[in-house]
Amino acid sequence: MENELKTNAVKLSPDEQYQIRKSIVRLSKKGKTNGEIAEILDVSERHVRSVKKQYSEGGMAALKPKKRGRSKGEKRILTPEQEKEVQKIMHYCDFCFILHRWNISAFFIFGCNFRLIVI
Repeated sequence: MENELKTNAVKLSPDEQYQIRKSIVRLSKKGKTNGEIAEILDVSERHVRSVKKQYSEGGMAALKPKKRGRSKGEKRILTPEQEKEVQKIMHYCDFCFILHRWNISAFFIFGCNFRLIVI
């Protein structure tokens, strides 16, 4: 059950993760072993090894937090013009209170038969 005591870095903010990574490098430069670093910072030895490898391959720049998630607009089904048109239709729709729960692409696909589906 030793793993339960380790800090789950995924749940930390990017800044907190970066601070831990910098601490790993700092302690490593002071001659601490991976096990000692892991115990001091309450992280796994695997994480320590991973951070040290990233640092050796790319320096401090490799340890900085990177953007997470997909970028805005990535993997869109509709063009921006089609999306604006659908939003206009939804705005004037009698069933807006139901439509807001649908994603825009689903409405676009079922748009012309929507009243029949809802009834």
